[in-house]
Amino acid sequence: MTSMSRMIRQIVDMRTVHLSKVQGLRGLLSVQSGRISVTTGVPATWGFTRTYCSKPYSTEAAVKMETSADPPTDAHDLRGLGMRREKIEVDGIQLNWDQAGDGDHVVLLLPGIIGCIKHDFVPIFKKMNKDKFTLVSWDPPGYGYSRPPQRDFTGIPYRRDGHLVVKLMEKLGHKSFSALGWSNGGVTGVHDFYHNKEDQVFKDGLPKIKCPALILHGEDDPVLGEDHAEYLRDNIKNSRMVIMPNAKHNLHLKFTDEFVNLVENFLLEGDEPKQ
Repeated sequence: MTSMSRMIRQIVDMRTVHLSKVQGLRGLLSVQSGRISVTTGVPATWGFTRTYCSKPYSTEAAVKMETSADPPTDAHDLRGLGMRREKIEVDGIQLNWDQAGDGDHVVLLLPGIIGCIKHDFVPIFKKMNKDKFTLVSWDPPGYGYSRPPQRDFTGIPYRRDGHLVVKLMEKLGHKSFSALGWSNGGVTGVHDFYHNKEDQVFKDGLPKIKCPALILHGEDDPVLGEDHAEYLRDNIKNSRMVIMPNAKHNLHLKFTDEFVNLVENFLLEGDEPKQ
């Protein structure tokens, strides 16, 4: 086992040990103005960061390192994705963002903890149908190229992110959109769609979501068990759950084709003409 492999294994093991000490849920969430899709992730109150090659990576990032994405080669030039646009100021914070595609259906992609556009979503930008979808993503405050400021973990950061990214989308001219959030990005997506500042806990907002929901979970996810996905299914009205065989926490990177097919079919259901 290489030194890097041992370090990654150590981080994954440390996360497993600490899961019993926290409460909350995370998810991969795809939400539309009429639909929502969730994939379970990590507890909402806990995060851990190590440094590799002078760059900070969370345990989620360590899991991502299982696979590498080929550089995009389709007709849409995705070289430099996540670091080629001017930042947009929202509530005094300079936010990094990017966009690809020309479709009528706008989809917001929400990274996980310590995540950013470049590390979390390049394969999704590459594979999703950019004639049917316009894909938008951001680096949350304190992550990626949305620095400064440093990440603020006080209070409920994912609720703040949810409210902030909605304002970003409004500045970009997107008042109606779907959201696709991986792991911690799922929590941000939930806060996107119920906007209740009184709810202090992620799970309190689940019954208030009115969008249809798709919950995706990896059968072999070492971070969270299937019961977390079942909890989301049971507490989000009009939701469905899909367990992806042989998939782990990074199911959207390891099984990108299968993942994209499920998400696109789900999102396009809302675009079908009403009879």
